Amino acid sequence: DTHLRRVCELVRNGRIGKVKRVISHIGPNNRTSSAKKGDSMPRFLLERNVDGVIIAGSVNEKIIEYIDALGIPIILVDYQLRQKPYSAILIDNRNGARAAVSHLIQIGHRRIGFIGADLKHPSIAERFATYKSTLEEYGIAPDPSWIMTDQKDLTIENGCDAAEKILSAPSRPDALFAANDAMAIGCLHCAKREGQRIPEDIAIVGFDDVEVSSHVEPRLTSVRVHKEEMGRLAVRRLVDILRSKATTEVTAHVQTELIVRESTAGRSGEYATLTVEAESEVV
Repeated sequence: DTHLRRVCELVRNGRIGKVKRVISHIGPNNRTSSAKKGDSMPRFLLERNVDGVIIAGSVNEKIIEYIDALGIPIILVDYQLRQKPYSAILIDNRNGARAAVSHLIQIGHRRIGFIGADLKHPSIAERFATYKSTLEEYGIAPDPSWIMTDQKDLTIENGCDAAEKILSAPSRPDALFAANDAMAIGCLHCAKREGQRIPEDIAIVGFDDVEVSSHVEPRLTSVRVHKEEMGRLAVRRLVDILRSKATTEVTAHVQTELIVRESTAGRSGEYATLTVEAESEVV
């Protein structure tokens, strides 16, 4: 995931003051199937030469259990475990998804579909749940054929495949909300291939606002995730734990922002941001 790789970069470059030794990170590519010592674990864990670890995105939970058993402080970024609380820096998915769906409704759309994958990931599940609850707030019941969540990964190719299935249905949606920008860009490709005009025939919204979103044609409306803030807060929280030996878990939700571009705003050159009143504490 592009935005998680960016968080990892920011963590690596974070200024951590006079803390001894190393604060390291584990990113979304560390998905080892086993957490036994010596079996595919990151070397810095096996050698125990770190004071703290920041985990960006979802990894095998056995890795988290292994680190916890070593007594090394952990900060999760864009991930949470239900069975045990850890300090976490999270995306405000609820208000981000609510802003995206509300925007589509406010510009006249009622037949709004959803494309996603990996609903086991808390962020994706929260975006999907908020899509449904926001439609319910407005008294809108989506057609089940407009919802695709069975794709394996959040990729451009899978977004295109999902959009193709939805657009081949007898009753088509007039807008799509995708769980991330990669899938939204796949929707753009598929819709154009099917001869659909964007946004006149179908409007499309993504989530993450990765750099390429402003370079596709038409430019993609997307929910911006403030990755720099997430990286900064993760490093700051871990440093606080190491300095004070704090044991209380703290969760921070980083606010999102809807960036409106041509995939929903037409060819008028409109470029705007949209925010909604927060329903939970954000930073």
